[in-house]
Amino acid sequence: MKSCIRRVQPVIFGWQQTPESVSICGGSPTKLIREPDTGALLETDRGWVLLDTGSHPRMGTELEPVELPPISIVALSHLQYDHAGGLHRFADGRTPIYVQRSEYEFATTSATEAQAYYRADYTVPDLNWQFLDGDAEILPGLRALFTPGHTPGHQSFLVELSSGRQLIFAFDAADLEENIDREIGVGEAIGVTPAETVSAIRRLKKLGAPIIPGHDPGVWRALPREWR
Repeated sequence: MKSCIRRVQPVIFGWQQTPESVSICGGSPTKLIREPDTGALLETDRGWVLLDTGSHPRMGTELEPVELPPISIVALSHLQYDHAGGLHRFADGRTPIYVQRSEYEFATTSATEAQAYYRADYTVPDLNWQFLDGDAEILPGLRALFTPGHTPGHQSFLVELSSGRQLIFAFDAADLEENIDREIGVGEAIGVTPAETVSAIRRLKKLGAPIIPGHDPGVWRALPREWR
């Protein structure tokens, strides 16, 4: 079925100082990188789709003044605070929110604040959860790719525009371009060793589409305003 995605707009929700060791396996715990909290807007025939929601203001992240259009669908890479902190905007009982079932189950049973999960973000009443079990097509042109490692139910997204252009939003399967280029795992993982997160990176690379790492400041500053 032909893609229903007409254009894609990258979104920077804010910035935070992150130790290199969080993003790169073997990185320095004292070297800080000013990293963006990121997402993407997809204009589709069925309304606007939002990938990830950024941090909640209470977290003290240096927020950008982002104005979102009316959102028809939300899809989350995972439920850590810098990706799911904006869910309160969609607690209307109507907006479908797609997440891996395994991520939701971990987040609501075992996850802790020490692992960057804040239950107040995703236990808001009237969230319309839609659970995925592995790879799945959310809409024609938008495919969730199961990439666990950083978290138990992490997913990345393969986006294909109606023009035929393809993009992969890795989110925390690969924080930085260095993770991709050198095939180095991310620095933090749950349930596996950081080195084992390389398998998700290699899986994304095999797809052959450009990969956008989740938190690379240089990459995100250089992205175009939109793709068509």
